[in-house]
Amino acid sequence: MAALKQLRELRESGQQALHMADLYRFQLEEIAAAELKVGEDESLMEEKRMLSNAEKLYQNVAEAYEAIYAGKGLSTVARAMQRIEDIADVDPTALKPLLEQIRSAYYQLEDAAFQLRDYRDRIEFNPSRLEQIERRLDFLASLRRKYGNSIREMIEYGEKIKHELERLENKDETIRRLETETNRRSGELVAVGRELSKLRKLAAERLAREIERELQQLQMEKTRFAVVVGQAETGIRAEEGESGVVLTKDGLDQVEFLISTNPGEPLRPLAKIASGGELSRIMLAMKTIFARIDRVPVLIFDEVDTGVSGRAAQAIAEKLSDVSRHCQVFSITHLPQVACMADVHYLVSKSVEEGRTYTQVTHLTGENRVRELARMLGGVEITETTLNHAREMIALAQTKKMASKA
Repeated sequence: MAALKQLRELRESGQQALHMADLYRFQLEEIAAAELKVGEDESLMEEKRMLSNAEKLYQNVAEAYEAIYAGKGLSTVARAMQRIEDIADVDPTALKPLLEQIRSAYYQLEDAAFQLRDYRDRIEFNPSRLEQIERRLDFLASLRRKYGNSIREMIEYGEKIKHELERLENKDETIRRLETETNRRSGELVAVGRELSKLRKLAAERLAREIERELQQLQMEKTRFAVVVGQAETGIRAEEGESGVVLTKDGLDQVEFLISTNPGEPLRPLAKIASGGELSRIMLAMKTIFARIDRVPVLIFDEVDTGVSGRAAQAIAEKLSDVSRHCQVFSITHLPQVACMADVHYLVSKSVEEGRTYTQVTHLTGENRVRELARMLGGVEITETTLNHAREMIALAQTKKMASKA
């Protein structure tokens, strides 16, 4: 729980919390004294650029103004305009449009000259202001090294540590509030966990019986199976009188599967004593049960028949066929007993061409399927006997499947 984690942090912080509170106060005071404003640094950089180049700006703008207004620029255009005005009526079609262009140029040039003059007069020579700006920019740069890459980030950092300082300054009150909250939530979780434990124990008995029933059909008739629901040993230990109860994300329980595969042997943990073939059949039994409950649309068994042969392999094949009536089943197998029960048979093969490996998937039907089953039965050498055996297996498989559907 987040509340419990926060409560532990507050309890364990101790002297460190006091040091952090002092640090946060100092940082908040420094940030507040800086009177930060978003965009201030960009504005100051622009002003610095103007002040640093004030002399150059003034000289060039003044010369431009003089060239236009006090020099011959504007007067030359005025004389040209006067000359065209005197003769515009002689050839109005050609000259009057030209006259308008010259007039427009004259007025625009005059307006530009006035703007240059005004701009020149606004240029500020202020070394003290420039020095002040540089000090401010240096100060902001030092703050960025401590509190963020931008003024916005520094302001956000200030807000963050402000809330953290409030939490530390109200530590005792926060601890009391969190203790009340965690005790209440622990009680609720324990109550729910106990109900879940009851349901699990009922389900465990039913699951054990159903797994034993499935294993009987998979040539493990003498197997005993148990699902033990015990108390969890690691997790969050509940307080306030519940010291013996451990809370986990899955409740209060620790579940273990126990098995005895031979008569007279005690139940032992499944992971420690089951062989590969036994594990394959136990997994198939569980998948069969859970597929009916979970309504899983597709099940994939990757060599679930590993470590089995003979009658056990046949039992697995029949069980896979039975499961396929409830959902789609994909089974990767090397056993002919399993392959012959399939509704659809694919052969996956690999080949190397020009130094590259290619995988090919072939849909087997008719004699192609018969020959592949014969290869699985007899190895490299395929004889008429193994071919007939393969045909017989396919026929028997079809009969079994028809009988199970009846």
